[in-house]
Amino acid sequence: MNRPRSFALLFFLLVGVAAAQPRITGIQNNYSYLIPGTPNYAIARGCIFILYGANLGPTALLQQGFDPALNRNLGGVSIKITVGGTTTEAIPYYVSAGQIAAILPSATPAGAGSMTVTYNGQTSAVFALTVVQSAFGILTLGGNGLGNAAVYDLDYKYITPTNAANPGQIVYFWGTGQGPDPNDETRTIASPQNLTSLPFEFYIGNKQARVIYHGRSTYPGLDQIAVEIPEGISGCYASAYAKTGNYMSNFTSIPVAAAGKVCTDWFTSSTEVENLLGSGKSEVNLGWLYLVRFLSYTPASTGQPARMVTQDSATAQFMRSTPFDSSNWGSVGGFANPGCVVTTWRTQSPFQIPFLKRLDAGPSVTLTLPDGGTRTLVKQQTSNFAFSASDATPGAQLFIPAAGGTFRFQGTGGPDVGAFEASIRAENPLVWNEHTTITSVSRSQPLTLTWRGGAPGGFVVIQGGSWTGANAEIFTSFGCTERAEAGRYTVPRDVLASLVPSMVFAQLNAPTGTLLVQHFTLPARFTATGLDHGSIVWESYSGTNVHFQ
Repeated sequence: MNRPRSFALLFFLLVGVAAAQPRITGIQNNYSYLIPGTPNYAIARGCIFILYGANLGPTALLQQGFDPALNRNLGGVSIKITVGGTTTEAIPYYVSAGQIAAILPSATPAGAGSMTVTYNGQTSAVFALTVVQSAFGILTLGGNGLGNAAVYDLDYKYITPTNAANPGQIVYFWGTGQGPDPNDETRTIASPQNLTSLPFEFYIGNKQARVIYHGRSTYPGLDQIAVEIPEGISGCYASAYAKTGNYMSNFTSIPVAAAGKVCTDWFTSSTEVENLLGSGKSEVNLGWLYLVRFLSYTPASTGQPARMVTQDSATAQFMRSTPFDSSNWGSVGGFANPGCVVTTWRTQSPFQIPFLKRLDAGPSVTLTLPDGGTRTLVKQQTSNFAFSASDATPGAQLFIPAAGGTFRFQGTGGPDVGAFEASIRAENPLVWNEHTTITSVSRSQPLTLTWRGGAPGGFVVIQGGSWTGANAEIFTSFGCTERAEAGRYTVPRDVLASLVPSMVFAQLNAPTGTLLVQHFTLPARFTATGLDHGSIVWESYSGTNVHFQ
């Protein structure tokens, strides 16, 4: 009578043992967080990596210090890597059930191999990985590989918009993945060495910076980079990335001022930066008014002719935000100034942008046209008002005339934002004719784009993006800036090489990547009760679909 119960008990015990087996689901560089499947993703010899999975270790996070050395077994967790017949044991900094941070020993050869995790006598299934010589990842303030880099001056003070770097100044970047190091990786390093035998380049604002030192810090796996800011660079979001052989790091940004310690940018003067950041506020209230003319070109595809669609739009937006937040500004899904940035994320679980509180600006916003007519911007959210018209919509009329003119926004105001009025003149729109001729872009060479028009003193943003994966789940995009008067810009090969090849839908025979050339005027200011900063901008841009090959 007890046998069925015994068999049931044995069954559940076996299920419990199976469930406790460690399972590895992914591995990334501890600082770049570049995604598998993207061109620059790699795990380098001697780097600190993050391992993801289930049942990898104890439920509560367990970390270790140098007492006097790191142990290869931490809380019953050990990690073995086998490449080319050589087996090494990773050195954990911390372990937990879902995540491990550890050093990949420099003695691990480069090449295709495998990894297992053992915890409390249970060993995971083999997880395939490829180890490379060098693939650097830059530490960012947001801790997610995006946005502003964690950079120090020689006094170990953070480089910030109000303590910006200057051309000719030496600054320190941090990261991991330069390559193998000869020191004992279980102990702090008394005399770190410059790893001059390893290929290493660093770029700020698309200009190659002089590298004074690139090697380990006093901690194994943690690299320190000393570089000199190139001449001719200034901007609150100057791009910054490293190159190790064929691998580019994550793209980050750094505030640089041509003179003084407060940076200036396309959208914000040094005085405004100082006022916003020096006010003692942790948050500021921002208002943006946009007037936009957008030309979208779709190349011919199977059964469909090529077509051009023109759209006019007006938008009013009011938000509370943290100025120059490390996770919300700069290279996170946006653009750098100067230079280019590349952003990568999974479309099914994109990076988390800090919540922006919506401000209530009242029931209505009205746009007065040059001919005296009006349009009502429809309230879409508490903080957003918009109106648009497209020539592809039957009966719709574009409202920005070819000759341009002055447009006036007026808002009634609400609980958070008072009544406001602001005007902008729309004239001299950007003209980019190449959007009808470029159908494919090589990722192995630079891309030069030319344009004409644009308001004097304004700037141009060149953007592109592509998807890959079985369900288009991996997205890469780039953004570069240039003065409108320049009339041309060359997107560097390093930037294009960091994009994934765009998907091809054979049944449509149509490009799936995107390429945009976007013009902004320098913003005019407006004021309203409850706003710390109000800007109004005229934009004109063109876009098309391309294949990134």
